Amino acid sequence: MTAAPATTGTVARPARRGLPPVVLALAFVVPFVASVAGSSIIGDATFPSPFAADADIRRYFAGNHDAVVLQSLLQCVSSVALLLLAVRLAEAAGGAAARLITAAGGVAAAFHVLSAMVGWVAVRDAVQADGPLVRALHDLAFLTGGPAGVAALGVMIGATAAGLGAALPGWARAAGLVLLALALLSLLCLAAQPAAFLLPIARFGGMLWLIFATVRMTR
Repeated sequence: MTAAPATTGTVARPARRGLPPVVLALAFVVPFVASVAGSSIIGDATFPSPFAADADIRRYFAGNHDAVVLQSLLQCVSSVALLLLAVRLAEAAGGAAARLITAAGGVAAAFHVLSAMVGWVAVRDAVQADGPLVRALHDLAFLTGGPAGVAALGVMIGATAAGLGAALPGWARAAGLVLLALALLSLLCLAAQPAAFLLPIARFGGMLWLIFATVRMTR
């Protein structure tokens, strides 16, 4: 009997029936981007940096109730889509990568939901009277939706890049690993403010990467 020829490399498994992965990727990206743009349009200022003055942060949450609620709602929708996307990517990857994609995607979605909910709490009338509490909630929203959420998203992207194997061109797999490194390096913003510039690069770069990867999977 002739043995079957061995295969080399990792090949993505066919995705199960359901929404195409690219639809889930867009359902993750579009509401998130809309939350940032929409809150900026209806608010009187952009969402404050965690490194801003206490007075500026309290002023923003006191005067932008609707903007924060809109942002929280859309980011919750985005997080649900991210969780579903992680499951679909894990199905396609298989093996150890699948477990890491599912875990990291679940953690990223949970952190982003927590960030959105904390923002919603920060604009409650009962909270507005306590300035230090508003500041603490803002910092928590940043930590969960920023460094923690972005780092987990980066791990999910890196695991996806490794798990999909030949389904992606080599440069795309390399880009996924670079985004993983940038997402992990963004944690340095907890110790050094200048490192915060890595957060939007890893977040929005990762979103573009996920759209590209899921388009390739769909094709």
